[in-house]
Amino acid sequence: AAGTGGSAPIEAVAAAADGPIRSTVRVVDAASRRPIPGAIVTVGAVASRTGPDGRATVLLDGVAVLRARAAGYRRADAPPREAVDREVALTPITPR
Repeated sequence: AAGTGGSAPIEAVAAAADGPIRSTVRVVDAASRRPIPGAIVTVGAVASRTGPDGRATVLLDGVAVLRARAAGYRRADAPPREAVDREVALTPITPR
């Protein structure tokens, strides 16, 4: 499941129809809400890594799903229309 955040602004969805739009994604720990540095954010075949603040900049085409993953966490997906300038929360994996 994707993290918190609302749907994309109408302008952003319309812009995606005209071509890719730049978006900032912040990846955080779902329990602590702290940023996850070094998380990998992918849109289609293009990957970006988050910085120390848990943020990565990606290009959204309005079609490809945004995926975020990091060691020790479950992957999270965000549908294209919900991926613009959002926070994605990753759930820690607990060993059995």
